[in-house]
Amino acid sequence: MKKTTGASKRPKVKLNDKVAILVLGMHRSGTSMLSGILDCLGCKGPKTLMEADVQNPKGFFESQPIFHLNDEILKTAGTGWDDWKPLQEGWLDSPRFNEFQARAIEVLQEEYGDASMIYLKDPRICRLLPLWQRALEEIGYRVVCIHTHRHPVDVAASLRARKNIEVEPSLGVLSWLRNILDAEAASRDLPRIFTSYANVIQNWQEFSKKAEAAFDFTWPVMARTAQEKISQFVEPNLRHHDSSIDTFLRDPLVPDLFRETLQILESWVQDGEKKDDYAKLGKIQDGFDFSAPLLFAPISALEAATRDVKDLTPHKASAEARQNEVNALTIKLTDAEGQRDQLSSQTEQLRAELDQNRVDLEKAKTHAETSEAEVDALTAKLTDAEGQRDQLSSQTEQ
Repeated sequence: MKKTTGASKRPKVKLNDKVAILVLGMHRSGTSMLSGILDCLGCKGPKTLMEADVQNPKGFFESQPIFHLNDEILKTAGTGWDDWKPLQEGWLDSPRFNEFQARAIEVLQEEYGDASMIYLKDPRICRLLPLWQRALEEIGYRVVCIHTHRHPVDVAASLRARKNIEVEPSLGVLSWLRNILDAEAASRDLPRIFTSYANVIQNWQEFSKKAEAAFDFTWPVMARTAQEKISQFVEPNLRHHDSSIDTFLRDPLVPDLFRETLQILESWVQDGEKKDDYAKLGKIQDGFDFSAPLLFAPISALEAATRDVKDLTPHKASAEARQNEVNALTIKLTDAEGQRDQLSSQTEQLRAELDQNRVDLEKAKTHAETSEAEVDALTAKLTDAEGQRDQLSSQTEQ
């Protein structure tokens, strides 16, 4: 990407100009919140908004057609939204650039109509700013920029938390640096201000005043009037990652290119940008661009390993589900075996009682048969005795 070596005199934005405000910042850096504030201050947003989700419950304030077009442009350039490598030098001179610029103009007119003050937000514009600047200027807009940034570690953590993204933290930090450097270098000849996610949360009014002074216009809706509505977007409890920037800047293990870039951005938020820092940022970008081919092979191997792990995840989940089923069935089998052993014991006890009853029955039967024989013998004896008695009686009578 072509980089400017200095800042030219920036044109003032007249009150009767059509103004397009570009919100420039890496994904998960508060660009949606910042765009929501611009909407409350009376700026015109796109017609076809991307739907809100769990991660951005307040909305993205982003054009769905512009999002899709930017994805197509990056894909055609052999890159993607999360790529940390530089765009191929001279990409602006490609015949495809004119084609995409014409399509950008068409989608801008469809999304914004004849609106005189608009905001345009899509983090992919950090890398495609020259195309959108030319498209906007072609249809009569003066382009101004609001840069915002966030702690790179928090950006990476927030990206990791999104189920449909899941970028590795180390790669997320590299993407952060690429987006920051490309957006800064490409916007040096444009009116611009710098803020941060933390700064907007703490005092959005400061950024609002800074923008009016830098861009020489007044917001359509006064800040006091919009304050209640803006409070719906500026909710600190929606910030799930809040690492210490001071700790990051003092950490000797943090590479210089990250530390120096963040340090410059933080100072620009507090004191305004300084021309002396352009050379430092240019040197950082040159070094980053130069190192990209050297880093490509090991990082590509890391990305491939990450994809392999993700591919194994469904199988792992399936195996875990099957193991859980086996464990549940094992428990049921153990319970059944316990019930079986209990029933078996009861059965044996019943069998023993039945055998004893049979023995007792045989004894009783034998005893009964013996008693009957004795009765018959006694009866016979009695009969003989009675016969002898009758015989003796007869003899006595004679």
